[in-house]
Amino acid sequence: MPLYIARIDPEAVATAATETLVQVVTGATRKAKIKEWGVAFDGADATATPIRVDLLRQTTAGTSSSLTIVQNDPDDPTVIATALQDFSAEPTAGDVLWSEYLTPAGGFDRVQLPLGEEIVMDVSQRIGLRVVVPSGSNCNAIGYIKFEE
Repeated sequence: MPLYIARIDPEAVATAATETLVQVVTGATRKAKIKEWGVAFDGADATATPIRVDLLRQTTAGTSSSLTIVQNDPDDPTVIATALQDFSAEPTAGDVLWSEYLTPAGGFDRVQLPLGEEIVMDVSQRIGLRVVVPSGSNCNAIGYIKFEE
């Protein structure tokens, strides 16, 4: 199966806010499997309260702009899924599939799912990577979701 990556450039995350970094939306004719995701922060305050990171199903698009999906191999077929970024209105949250806390002072994590344990996205489904930022945790974030169609 072809592998695709939806990734954002560094984005300032607002203190005391919930913010979706990236959302992948499957097409109407093809399912997808989430293989990996990651997030990193560039804050400098080692005493700042950790930021919660969630991978979750989302039921709406919110208000956002489109994001170019990168193909791992240029010979792969054209991707059907789409991706969104720069959310000014948050999507509606559904089931949270995974959560963890990371320090805003250079916190980073990459989660790779074992073969056969990938998260399957049905057609026309949305999965987002969001952060829940407490007061005083000023930083930028980058994030990505890798998936197969």
